[in-house]
This record gives sequence, C-alpha cells and structure tokens, in this order.
Amino acid sequence: MYKTYNTETLDSQSFTPARFESDFRLVLGGAEISCHAVSEDNVLYEGGKAVASVFSYSYFRTDVGNTAERPVLFGFNGGPGSSSMYVHAGFLGTRRLSYRDIERPTSLPPYEVIDNPDCLLDAADIVLIDPVGCGYGVLIDESARENFYGVEQDAETLLHFIELWLHRYGRINSPKYLIGESYGCTRAAIAAGIAATNGNYRTYGFAFDGIVFIGNTVTMGKYFGKDVPVEMSVLNFPTYAAINWYHNRPTGQGLEEFVYEAKRFADRDYLLALHRGEALTGDERASIVERLSHYTGMSTEYLENNALRIDERTFRI
Repeated sequence: MYKTYNTETLDSQSFTPARFESDFRLVLGGAEISCHAVSEDNVLYEGGKAVASVFSYSYFRTDVGNTAERPVLFGFNGGPGSSSMYVHAGFLGTRRLSYRDIERPTSLPPYEVIDNPDCLLDAADIVLIDPVGCGYGVLIDESARENFYGVEQDAETLLHFIELWLHRYGRINSPKYLIGESYGCTRAAIAAGIAATNGNYRTYGFAFDGIVFIGNTVTMGKYFGKDVPVEMSVLNFPTYAAINWYHNRPTGQGLEEFVYEAKRFADRDYLLALHRGEALTGDERASIVERLSHYTGMSTEYLENNALRIDERTFRI
C-alpha cells in the first residue's frame, strides 16, 4: 500500500491520516528476532485544526521484556528538505540497498534491496522521521508554514513529535538517542539544546542520552554564512576541545566543564591573540600556544607553524 495525496489541494478537511502495520522476523548477529513496524502520520494541531504532519517509520523488537531499559533511536536526514530515505535505505532500516562494492558503492541502477545485516534493531528500537515538508511529512495549512520552516521551528517540531511518540508507545523512560545526517546534525544539536534548556514556546519533559552525527554540519558556519566575518578556528574550538577530552582526558575535569572553559578562552584570549598576529610575542605568546595545545591536543610546533590557527582537516588526521 502507498500513501498518496495532492499537496496543491491539501487542507485539514481533505487530509486523512495514514497508518500501516506489519509483523516480520529478521536475522541479526546469527539470531532470529520478532519485529513489528508502524508507518504513520503524526498530525500536529493548532487551535484544534490539523496544520501539519510528521511521518514516521517505527521498528520495534517484540520479543523483549522490559522496554523501559531498551533504547530508542530517532533518525533523520538533512537537506534541509530531505526525507529519511537515505538513512532508512542506507543503513538504519531493516532492509537496505545492496552496496555491491562496499568501498565504491554505486548510485546507479539496477538496485537490489536486501535484509540489513547491520541493523541495530537487535539492540534498540528505531524511528525514522520525515519532517514537515519532507517525504511523506506534509504541511497541511499553508498559513502555518512559518511555524515549521525555520531552524528553531524545525527543531521544536521534532521535539513535539518525539514527545507525542514517547507517550503514545509508553517509552518516556527509555534511553533516547538522536541520529542526524548532514543538516540533520544541526537539527539534532539544536533540538537537544532546546530540550535541555526549555524551548521558546514550551518546556519538554525529557532529555536525550546521546547524539550521533553523520557528516557533521554543526560547525559549518563558513558555508551557512560565508559572507559573515567569522574566525573558524574560534568557532570550531569547543568541538576540538570536546574531541581532545574524549580521547586524551587532559585534566580531571568533566566534559562540560572542560569545554566551557575552552570556549571562554577562545571567545576572549584566543580571538584577541589571532587579531594581534605577529605582534603577540614572548611569554605572552608562549602562554597562548600552551593553552591552545592543552585544550585541543595539537602540538605547539604545529600551532606556531600555522599562525595559531587550526585547520579542521589537519585536526581530523
């Protein structure tokens, strides 16, 4: 069965929510597991009127006992404007495309669909999301578009959907993880921040236990605002510090304390040091270089040779 509609004539009267269910079995890690899938509209209302729908594809493992301890993964693509098709058919779904040559996968037909041997459904339930205006997610009322099409609006809509989903399926106590690809990384970071600090419009009664970034766009300010003056080494500095903390534990501090301290240094001392350039000399320069090395793990030799700046490609190596 397929869900179809004419978006040019769609309105709250003509929109009928769709819901499809199926049961199946899947072999993962050499063991066969029982599964249940639900694909459905999640209608959002304003003033009692349907204005939009987030479409979701939920995969549940049914042969488990305590679901309160079972993680839920919420996955989506980026764009913005992309459905969840690519993460769905690429690696998160129970079925995926056959890559043939794993190192040089083709994007050309003919395509072959296979059971996904790397699906995470043996360890966690999976929810793939089509945001409003993406895939089967639709804007029903055009007059409400400004409530969904914007960075913060998009993140708030994601949180609203997740809250509805958690209560519908009794999973409010389950560990919750976001998996974003491309712009989905930005969406995930903003949504997690709103959930932790309260949103502009409402308070959410849950937080996330982790985030997975695929093709990270969180620090891509040079592309999103390339005409806006921005020092990329400063913008990326908290991320560098977090990665350094994870791999090297340079101090006994916790992650949040270490990253906050690094950002405070970057926003003031580091930014001023970059502005001064070669005029920064002697012990003052040496102190800045040592602190840069401390927070990022980059060698003092590299920092001196690169005029105190950190190239993100070099940092990844």
